[in-house]
Amino acid sequence: MRRNDGSDVGSTVSPQVVSKAEVIVALGSNLGNRNDYLDEAICALETLIGPVQVSSRWVSAPVTEADADEAVGEQKLQDQYVNMVLIGSTELSPLQLLAETQKIEVTLGRPAQHGFHTPRTIDIDLIAIDEVQLVSETLTLPHKEAVNRLFVLLPLAELRPDYCFARQKQSIAQLIAQAPQIAISLQNTVAG
Repeated sequence: MRRNDGSDVGSTVSPQVVSKAEVIVALGSNLGNRNDYLDEAICALETLIGPVQVSSRWVSAPVTEADADEAVGEQKLQDQYVNMVLIGSTELSPLQLLAETQKIEVTLGRPAQHGFHTPRTIDIDLIAIDEVQLVSETLTLPHKEAVNRLFVLLPLAELRPDYCFARQKQSIAQLIAQAPQIAISLQNTVAG
């Protein structure tokens, strides 16, 4: 006897296999104990995309409105960021994963409504999900500014020196050479 799905009665229908997609996530913090916030974010993200590969931590000056607008004038002083990159995998859609990362940010003290280039306890950016190319009101993949940010490129190069972004022909090394130069260094492991 046959079921509507074409299988025999008494047989089991195998569930549709959902493949996992590689996801690259950038983390940054410049308020409070930055390393504690990064550690908490890593633990939370491991439940979504784990196990994860983790880059070194890099210290850099914050991107400010004046930097973004190339304006001249007084900038509000902010503490330096500690940045890093994680690579894991997910079965979630890009927008589902974005919603989950935003929940983590709120749990770790980042206001749900926040401005760009403002100080934050944690910043979680989806950089890329496999070869997905997406432009929506809430998410662009690959992240539109990642190719210009040394605080994303340098940690990513540690984990994937041969990585190439979708829509990009340049290697990571070429992107690093072309990116706007900023003061950035590996974090001293005893510093906070």
